[in-house]
Amino acid sequence: MSIFRTDQQVALNDLLVESEKTADHYRDSADFLEGLEVSAKLRAIADERDRLVQRLRQAIQSIGDLPKAPDEDRESVEKLFHRMHASMSRDEIRDILQQRLDGEDHFEAVIQRARDAGWTKGIEDVVAEIQQHVDATRSQVQSLCESYPL
Repeated sequence: MSIFRTDQQVALNDLLVESEKTADHYRDSADFLEGLEVSAKLRAIADERDRLVQRLRQAIQSIGDLPKAPDEDRESVEKLFHRMHASMSRDEIRDILQQRLDGEDHFEAVIQRARDAGWTKGIEDVVAEIQQHVDATRSQVQSLCESYPL
């Protein structure tokens, strides 16, 4: 392992951090909405994303790099902001779901940067699986959002 990361390694590590962050945000959203049906669905998304995080960690290690850790302080502030924003909203559930959709949009851009970096088949497969999960998640959260009209 080198002290300096290649553009590919940076893109893959950014994808890892964003994957972990979005899984944490789904879990936090599920905790915030505990007791509601939507909470279990958000928790299931977080669990699936955690599984993908583990695959991505293994892929990063397979190329001889060490996975980067997310910034826990920044994540805590983001979670607090999301909770406060939802609490002040007319509809907490819809606000939380919209926040998750917005997060998926950002995640999509990170995935695209990782795809653009160019990889071997094994890593491309993991990135493609993450993309499929994001596509399915976006559809699921959009459907949930539509089931909670303003």
